[in-house]
Amino acid sequence: MLPGMDGFTLVKKLRDMKVRTPVIMLTARVELQDKLRSSYLVMSK
Repeated sequence: MLPGMDGFTLVKKLRDMKVRTPVIMLTARVELQDKLRSSYLVMSK
């Protein structure tokens, strides 16, 4: 867990700032919706 925000928010902010650095997300979340959301954020341009 990150202090102040979650990984989803962090990656979204990076992508909004046009940062294209590859991201590997490690998560303990098990819900399919969370896994799909993280995949979408990491792969979005």
